[in-house]
Amino acid sequence: MINFYNQQNRDNYVDSHGAGAPAPIKNGKPVKPSLSKYTDPTNEFGSGQFKWAMWYVKNKVLLYRLAVASLFAFCALTIGFSIWKAVELLVYDLTVKPIVEQQLAASIDFTALHPRFSPSSLEILNSYVLPGGTEKVDALAEVANPNERYIAIFDYFFDFGSTTTARHTTMLLPMESRPVAIFGLDSAEYSGSANFVIDNLRWRRVSAHQVADTRSWQEERLNFTIENFTFGFAGSTGEAAANSLRFALKNDTAYGYKNPVFYLGLYQSGPLVGIMKFDLLDFQSLESRQIDLRNFVQNLSVSEIKVFPIIDLYDKAVYLAPKGI
Repeated sequence: MINFYNQQNRDNYVDSHGAGAPAPIKNGKPVKPSLSKYTDPTNEFGSGQFKWAMWYVKNKVLLYRLAVASLFAFCALTIGFSIWKAVELLVYDLTVKPIVEQQLAASIDFTALHPRFSPSSLEILNSYVLPGGTEKVDALAEVANPNERYIAIFDYFFDFGSTTTARHTTMLLPMESRPVAIFGLDSAEYSGSANFVIDNLRWRRVSAHQVADTRSWQEERLNFTIENFTFGFAGSTGEAAANSLRFALKNDTAYGYKNPVFYLGLYQSGPLVGIMKFDLLDFQSLESRQIDLRNFVQNLSVSEIKVFPIIDLYDKAVYLAPKGI
């Protein structure tokens, strides 16, 4: 074993028995002891381990500097990458992001790309000015919505040339055709023929995911039937000085409606001769309601009637909750 404590005997070495002896000489020069030939008497510390321990001790400072340099390089890389990404995000927010948000906010007008996606115009079939009572007239037009998947919402009025009526708002369900009217106009102010004018037309699309077949879906919910209709002339036996219209209106659907509104078309052997409007309090499913109306038009004769419900079936608010719920 090398004697680290005897600085005056650097050329001596310790043999396996611990005794000092002169260092071997080869070619006239002392042989430097080799750590590879070191043998631990206790067999607990081999020459290889001793060699790596000596290497670590000699290079400890260098290893420390390398570790510090590596840590510094890692910090520089991560901080530099973070700064680069921060600058990139800032540039994106200031330049690209406003353009992307503007493009995403703009919806594609498929109706302009293909006629298949655009609703067809409403069809005005006929317009009438009919007697509405004493010194009153009713203006109406028969309007049809030919679109299978669009609800039409619009303002309307009648132009009599010298004057126009007030604006009203209504809606037409998909594939629906019915009268659109304004009642009780002063016959002295509104006389002659009138042009029906539609303004501020809006469309509301019915998704195929919501309703697959709009026609059958609506027919199932608009099944109202008229029974026992009778018409009484004004002044006839037992009648007041007004025409009477009596009938039973039955809700043959599985749905109840909150305060529904109806137009009643009056026909005499085919042609439309008058129109009336009435509403009901909550109309339950399968309920039959007795209706008794009065009409003050002189010389009116009615042979049949037709009811036109004005109910937005696609609005959940119009439905009554089933009884018992």
